[in-house]
Amino acid sequence: MNESLLEKKKALIERLKLEGFVKDEAVIRAFMKVPREDFVPDELRDSAYDDRPLPIPGGQTISAPHREAY
Repeated sequence: MNESLLEKKKALIERLKLEGFVKDEAVIRAFMKVPREDFVPDELRDSAYDDRPLPIPGGQTISAPHREAY
């Protein structure tokens, strides 16, 4: 993972913690471990840690991270 994505990931986790979506350390570890950018098309990798659904193949979307935090 490049430094920019790592910083975006950390910022997203901090925001989700502040907003009360993430409280459990196991969830935080999972967010840090799973490379969300691997699940989106290459042209959207820089947006992988935006807190919004992103399109994926098959006409589907990957959920917004705040929805995955539960």
